[in-house]
Order: sequence, then structure tokens, then C-alpha cells
Amino acid sequence: MSTDLRQLGPGSRNAKVGWKLFYVLSFCVSTLMSVSAGAAESKSAAKPKTLDAAEVAAFLDRYTDLVKKNYADTLAAAKNLRDKIEGFVKAPSAETQVAAKEAWKAARLSYSKTEAYRFYGGPIDHADTGPEGFINAWPMDESYVDSVKDLPKSGIINDKQKFPKIDKESLRSMNEKDGETNIATGYHAIEFLLWGQDLSATGPGERSYEDFVDGKKDNADRRRQYLQAVTSLLVEDLEKVNSAWQDGSFPKELKAMPPHDAIQKVMTGLTTLSFDEMAGERMMVALEKKDQENEQDCFSDFSLNDLHANQLGILEVWQAADLKKVFLKSESKSVAKISQELSASEKRLKSFTNFTKTFDQMVISKDKKDRQTMEAVIKGLHSQARSLGQMAKVYSLELNVQE
Repeated sequence: MSTDLRQLGPGSRNAKVGWKLFYVLSFCVSTLMSVSAGAAESKSAAKPKTLDAAEVAAFLDRYTDLVKKNYADTLAAAKNLRDKIEGFVKAPSAETQVAAKEAWKAARLSYSKTEAYRFYGGPIDHADTGPEGFINAWPMDESYVDSVKDLPKSGIINDKQKFPKIDKESLRSMNEKDGETNIATGYHAIEFLLWGQDLSATGPGERSYEDFVDGKKDNADRRRQYLQAVTSLLVEDLEKVNSAWQDGSFPKELKAMPPHDAIQKVMTGLTTLSFDEMAGERMMVALEKKDQENEQDCFSDFSLNDLHANQLGILEVWQAADLKKVFLKSESKSVAKISQELSASEKRLKSFTNFTKTFDQMVISKDKKDRQTMEAVIKGLHSQARSLGQMAKVYSLELNVQE
């Protein structure tokens, strides 16, 4: 890359995307190097261990039950959000806006746990049919949707000539059109409409409910239409994912795979979420840039809670679905180490949610202790992913974990 990312402006959308790309490229190069090194040593390596097919089958039953429950809960939370949004747009007030915000937070936490089931081509992010890009895409250029500071006429909502119709179909067609930060749908579009642009270093966005009241703000009617349509679209997309699990179509496909392949998919989801997403794109990029705009939930300042829910999702697969049991007989020491690391990361992230400082405050803080606290979490997430990857190698499971 010829561009020096450090020279991009701190608020630049190109900077956000650039740093994500930089991290991912660095990750990929390191992974390829480690794979090449591993190949060179393979001749002298010990014979790979074999997974117990019966243990894998039992685990996959528990795993699919867990996934079904959590996607059903996520769909129910999204429907509750839709109901609260309906109440808000019908009678905009400070009270109904707060109710919608609280419903968004609950829905977001529920979804964040399910991200442990991503990154392996399942129903959520299948290359051809997965709706993840409509559900959870970010970073978001909020001026693509609505007005922001210094751009009072920007966005789909305010451009009636270019975007005469606001409904589910039009929003879906406009998502990521002409640029990956042109996010028109999903949790973060809803988040922006409820909280507004975050211009504060000490708290979330402060959008007034009057933005949705006719006569108080230009295009309030279109803002209401947008919020209703985008929330209904979220529910539809989650219904699609939920159905693929509940009707048994994907669980059957997963269970029909060779044990090695099925476990590799599940573990790829855990390590990619832990290493690349949580530690990398969601924490390290923001910390290195010292830019609050790189926070995932940057309008609501809810990112610390998201990260904790992500870790709970990983921990549930390991403990509740009992993935560890698949490896326990032959890799008991590795299992014990991983269990300890996963629990330690969960405790660190849980402590985050009780901090008086928000994620963006910690990112821009000049206090070394804040940076050290975040670095400790990142280190723990890296370590748990590497430990999973090292154990996986014993069984010739190939996971994308940087050494």
C-alpha cells in the first residue's frame, strides 16, 4: 500500500477503512508465513490425532441446540425493538425514545453473542445468501443516511429527489452502494437514527426526539419512515437466519460433514471472532488510531457491552455446548489452559462494562493505565485464540490464527 495511513485525517472515513484493511492484510501475511513454516516442518511432525466421531456428533447436537436458542432469543429481541420503534414513531417523546434505545441495547447484546457462529459460511454469512452485511455492517458514514454537523441537507432522508421512496426494498438496494461505508441498514443504522451523531468525548449521541416530530425538524416524516423500514428489515433478515437453524436445514448439513470439517468450522468461528474481530478491528484499530470514530457502537457508546457479549458467546460454545469435551481425553492440559484463558478474558471484559469511562473515552485517553487496560484485554483475546489454534494443529485442524 502506498498510502501512509498515519497521514489520513483523524475523522476520515478512508482512515477507518484503511486501518481495518491494514490490520487484515498484516494478519493474512503473518498467517501465510506461519502456514508456510508449518508446511516445512510437517515432515518431522508427529502423526495427527483423530477426533472421536461419537464425541463430535454429541457436541454438534449440543451446539445446534445452543445456536437455535440464541438465534430465537435474538429474533425475539429484534421484534421487541420493532415494537418499541413503532411506539416511538407513532408518538415521539423523550420517554418513547428512551424505551426504543433500551430495546436496541437488549437486541444488540443478544445478537453479539451469536457472532461466535460467524466466519465459517453458515446461514448468517454464507457467501451467496448470508444477510450479515445487511445486519451488522460498519463502519458507517452517517451522512449517507441523515444530516450531520456541517452537512444539514445530507443523506437519503433529506434528498427527496435522488431518493424519492423510503421502504425496505429501497434501503436494501442502497446498502453499501458506491462504497462500503455507505451503510443504509442494520443495527448501526438504527443506532444512528436513535442516538444521532456522537460529537461528545464524554457520552453518546444526543439526538432529540423532536427530529421525528413534524414541524420541529425537516423531513421528520421520512425519518420516521426510515426508522420503521430499517427495523422491519432487520427482523426479516434475522428471521431468515433463525429459520435456517430452526428448520434443521443447516444443522443437517453440519452434522453430515466429516467430524474434522465440522469442528474446524466451529473453531474457525471462535478464533476469528476472538483474534481478528474483537482484538483486531474492534479494539486494536481504535486504540492505535486514538479515534473514537473507530468504535463499533460509536453513536451509543455501547461497545464495551458488545465485546463482553461476544466473549460470552465464545465461552458458551466451549462450556455450555461443551466443545472442550471433544478434546478432553487426549488434550486435557490444553483444555484446562483454554478454559482458564476464556474465563479470564470474560472477567476482564465484564469489568469493562462497570467502568465509568466509555470505550471512546479510553481510546482517546492520555492516561497510560487506560491503554494498558485495553492492551491486557487484547493480549488475552490473542492468547485464547492462539491456544485454540495450537490445540487444533494436533488434530490437523487449520484455523486462521496468527502465531
